[in-house]
Amino acid sequence: LAGSVSAGAGKGYLKSAGIGTAGNMRADKRDKTERVNMLNKSDVKEFCVRLAGEYPGWEYKASVFKNKTLKHSEIWIDPGWVLHLSAEPYVRVFNQSVTKIFKEGFQDFQTKWTARMSILRPEAHNHAMIYRKLVHTLPDAEAYIRDFFERGLDLVGRYFNNPDEKEFLAGYPIYGEFPNPSTAEGYEGLGNCIARAILLDFDYVERFIKDDFPTVRPISEKRRERVAQWLPIWKERAAETGSILPPKK
Repeated sequence: LAGSVSAGAGKGYLKSAGIGTAGNMRADKRDKTERVNMLNKSDVKEFCVRLAGEYPGWEYKASVFKNKTLKHSEIWIDPGWVLHLSAEPYVRVFNQSVTKIFKEGFQDFQTKWTARMSILRPEAHNHAMIYRKLVHTLPDAEAYIRDFFERGLDLVGRYFNNPDEKEFLAGYPIYGEFPNPSTAEGYEGLGNCIARAILLDFDYVERFIKDDFPTVRPISEKRRERVAQWLPIWKERAAETGSILPPKK
């Protein structure tokens, strides 16, 4: 028949085309093995628990390093795990007073933290160079995790450890040009704005509403409008009680 090939020729064709050969089977097996051997966050959980245990007040829970030592704020070193395996680590701050304001008037907003500060690469030369590093073995992963965790601890020690709540909220840097420290959201941060409102810094709040800060992008209109709705209420509360927090029921 036209177009037919002999059995031998057929085998030769299959071999030359690389179809069904032992070499390809081995390559497929290697690919599958490599995928199976990729690290993920469950592989480093035990190490993270041990690492947190080396530092008083710290625990590793729900894939995040947490510290609840301060009465007014919970501090996280959040790895922001990326599968197979890397991280996008931040220090996150959840102040109780800011959280009360979020719950009262901003529940539909995605932001729930007071402040967030990037943990930067050792060679960083701007605030965008967050400490990402792809690791393939447990020893490399452990060295990387320890490094970004300890860099996070340094940030916490410098900016987020004051036991006095007002001094804590007033003391961390909202924005700074590199190499000066800066929160990730800077002047655009809703949590930063609410923190200043709690400090009764209404000049800051009014500048936020007017988008009167030097920012890369305009401050979210939705955020500004919502803050503008609440500012008269905050001012009234402050005049009556010295605080913008909702009255206790």
